[in-house]
Amino acid sequence: NTNEIHIQRFEYILERDHGKYFLPDVFEKVYFSCRMGMRKPDAEIFDFVLKDNGLDLHETIFIDDTERHVKGGREFGLESYLLDLNKTDVIRLTKGVLR
Repeated sequence: NTNEIHIQRFEYILERDHGKYFLPDVFEKVYFSCRMGMRKPDAEIFDFVLKDNGLDLHETIFIDDTERHVKGGREFGLESYLLDLNKTDVIRLTKGVLR
């Protein structure tokens, strides 16, 4: 969940710290809730992203740093993980889950 002001800040930080101008330079596909008119943890956003990418619910994991979003992902049926930004290494979190 984000807004246009945050998107501008993301772009600035990516350029400043990593030489990348926009999140699509880093990820294959990016979804901004404010542009989609949907928000986590509502089921419709999970359903949209899965369908838009042809993903199988049972072969997809969801990682978020907000407990209620993770809970929403689990209620939707996604294997979901809470990311503690101060402690968690995403690679370690998904080790054994990703093949």
